[in-house]
Amino acid sequence: MALENASAIALSRQMVLRRQMDTVANNIANSQTPSYKSESLMFIQHLITNDEGKKLHYVEDIAEFRNMDQGPFTETGSDLDVAISGEGFLVVDGPNGPLYTRNGRMTLDATGRLVTNGGLVIQGGGVIPPDASKVSIATDGTVSIERLGGDNSPLNEEGLIGTLEVVTFDNLQNMEKIGNGLYRTNQRPNAVEDVELLQGMFEESNVQPILQMTRMIQVHRAYESIAKLSETEHQLERDAVDKLTRQV
Repeated sequence: MALENASAIALSRQMVLRRQMDTVANNIANSQTPSYKSESLMFIQHLITNDEGKKLHYVEDIAEFRNMDQGPFTETGSDLDVAISGEGFLVVDGPNGPLYTRNGRMTLDATGRLVTNGGLVIQGGGVIPPDASKVSIATDGTVSIERLGGDNSPLNEEGLIGTLEVVTFDNLQNMEKIGNGLYRTNQRPNAVEDVELLQGMFEESNVQPILQMTRMIQVHRAYESIAKLSETEHQLERDAVDKLTRQV
């Protein structure tokens, strides 16, 4: 019974370590993904008393925790790029309802609307006419344009065409990640007060590759240690069976 308990405990730990390794590997793979947020596993320990009265400790991962700390900013010089300084998400028109993102690397579609790199429309961006010579996105999210005269004369017209919507939520951990820097949630959005958007910049991933590589090595070593322990326990079981067989 003791050997079986030890094997079960080792197996529970190995399963958790394998999923932890997947999480760390995914973080490293997205270290260059704009606005990506690193993730880690949350664990719970189960205390069980066996038939011999000994307390056994089983480990189980119960959820993923997303680190929502802001990543560093990189300047791009593009009028269509914005970084959100502080909390908040841009609102995106998804195929089945609103989606949310912090990835402000935008482009224009064929109709002049601001869209994500996947072609989804950013709410509040308005329509930028083809003769616009300059697009300005203010810190409060207002989008305005400037036009040149037909003879390339100095700027002679400008105007506000929209305001990018920036929202946040009461529980950011309940937001579901669906890929391409997009999230969805059933929570009611809250408007962000004192929005600060930085034009010509984008937010990088907040993954710290060196720390993640260190974590990967630690997880790998822990897994190998448990594997050796399991092999030792299995060898003891085989030896016990062999001795019993010889006695018979």
